[in-house]
Amino acid sequence: MHKRRWKLSGGSRAGKIKLIFIILGVVVVGGGGAAVFLLKGRAAETETGEGEAGEGEAVAGKQEPAQIVELGEFLANLTSQNQLRYLQMEVALSIRGEGLEGEGGGHGGEAKPELPREDLLKAKDVIVAKASAQKFATLRTPTGKQQFKETLKKALGQALPDYQIEEVLFVSFVMQ
Repeated sequence: MHKRRWKLSGGSRAGKIKLIFIILGVVVVGGGGAAVFLLKGRAAETETGEGEAGEGEAVAGKQEPAQIVELGEFLANLTSQNQLRYLQMEVALSIRGEGLEGEGGGHGGEAKPELPREDLLKAKDVIVAKASAQKFATLRTPTGKQQFKETLKKALGQALPDYQIEEVLFVSFVMQ
């Protein structure tokens, strides 16, 4: 048998390149359309509470997003050998709870979420006490700062049992 070889004949090099670009364009547009279709379907499942939870299952207790509560600036003496050392920091909390006042996030004139005065004072007391017990040498390291955050998170969780502390945020952190 005789084998036939197919050739693109009669076309210039520019024509072949043009054909390749047209084919690539069709593939990209088709792939983009498929991606939009698939992602749009996922978004609809998420909005209706389906998807990973399953069609017939109800989504259990939709949790409110954590709010950022600014606690303000703190100044504390640090323990150090033979020198007086200071820590100045501004702290915020990523927190969940029913008792937050002025929830809304602060956009468009909305009130920023705040802790009730009694809880705010408890939180500030815990932060000052824990900060004053820290060693200058420890807080100089990234690991020391992270451990201090974990210490604060645990202590604040105990002092404020009505709230779920997600994260302690250092907005500023200066030692001298």
